[in-house]
Amino acid sequence: MFTCTCLCSSSGNWIDEEAIYSTAVDSGGSKNTLWVGNVIMKRTNRGHGQGRLLGVGDGTGVASGKLVVLNNTFITVFPRDFYLYTHESSTCDVILLNNVFAGPGKVLLERNGKGTVTGGYNWVQTGLEGLPADLDNTLSGNDPGFVNRGAFDFRPEPESRLCRYR
Repeated sequence: MFTCTCLCSSSGNWIDEEAIYSTAVDSGGSKNTLWVGNVIMKRTNRGHGQGRLLGVGDGTGVASGKLVVLNNTFITVFPRDFYLYTHESSTCDVILLNNVFAGPGKVLLERNGKGTVTGGYNWVQTGLEGLPADLDNTLSGNDPGFVNRGAFDFRPEPESRLCRYR
């Protein structure tokens, strides 16, 4: 069984993007992909383009294999933005483990692909739509307990529910 002591990672990459997707498994990709310990933020201003943080497939071929998303923090800035999109040509299986999905975005998953979306031990904003049925032990709340969201410090405070997950 997967166990967790803290849902956030304080290391990894900072990805901040305002057009199309922030990160993707593109069509034609058939290998397995692992994303670990990143902060992925969508739009710090009113940019243009698509409002998805994570895309699987782009319609130019088939995205396949497995995508494991582990210990990442996903942040939306506007309610129109959402976290995960799978293109209809995708057969890629997505495994979400120990991630935080925070912000005013209203939808976790816009699923059009044929792959599965499973996982566990994630934290999501209360009321988030499009939660896959196969996400075990998912916490929800209004505030994940970041040190200072306004200053883009997304580390969890020691008293945060992210660090007391049981």
